Amino acid sequence: MPDWADRVREVAGGGVDVVLDHIGGTLGREAFGPLVSETGRQVVFGFSGGAPLDVKPLELLSRNLTLTGFSARALRSRPDQARELVTGILDLAVEGAIRPVVGQTFPLEEAAAAQAAVEARTTVGKTLLIP
Repeated sequence: MPDWADRVREVAGGGVDVVLDHIGGTLGREAFGPLVSETGRQVVFGFSGGAPLDVKPLELLSRNLTLTGFSARALRSRPDQARELVTGILDLAVEGAIRPVVGQTFPLEEAAAAQAAVEARTTVGKTLLIP
């Protein structure tokens, strides 16, 4: 969908406060657009798109945005902090404050087709196998 960033702004009432970016490259750059000035933050934790996110410091300054990185490797030496983060996320999920996006489901017998769809990057959100 070529105008997805505009659609995000529309659905979110003007923009979003946080973007979690594991793709980088062009898609990560497009995701940077709907961030709300003054409060927006993009967290980069990967480059599965093959290229890093390209954002210039002046863009951050002019919109008063925050760009930060995150690596789960840093948590290996801090298991208590890792446990606290996981517990916090699970609590938010139980409360209904966050919900995963289930984009598609496949019968368990079609696990190979599900894997092929994920590898072809034709999926959106989570892909579930249903027994």
